[in-house]
Amino acid sequence: SGDCRPSDALVRAGAGCRVLIHEATFEAPLQEHARRKRHCTAQEALQVAEEMKAQHILLTHFSQRYPKAVDIELKDSLSVCVAFDGMKVSSRLFHHLSTLLQATQEVLQIVKEETSELTEI
Repeated sequence: SGDCRPSDALVRAGAGCRVLIHEATFEAPLQEHARRKRHCTAQEALQVAEEMKAQHILLTHFSQRYPKAVDIELKDSLSVCVAFDGMKVSSRLFHHLSTLLQATQEVLQIVKEETSELTEI
């Protein structure tokens, strides 16, 4: 997908796909903002992937308001990964990417906590 809102037409076109690459510009609490800007939240992108019955989803196109990546609630039914600028992924390694996302989220949480502590000083 490109810059878009969730779409039944996209779900039909990609039904049963192996890999869905979908924009996830905003976090879930900003759903109304995403709607106005004609973008998706990460949760909406994951919902599209579930409706498509995609095997894997690679989330891209994050708002610059997020220093690293958006907060994502993982779903057991999906293999989820976050794309970074310049990232290259071999399709045969896609099933390993969800473990990368979990590690990335843990590191980002530590950075967020440390940044919060610095702000409080």
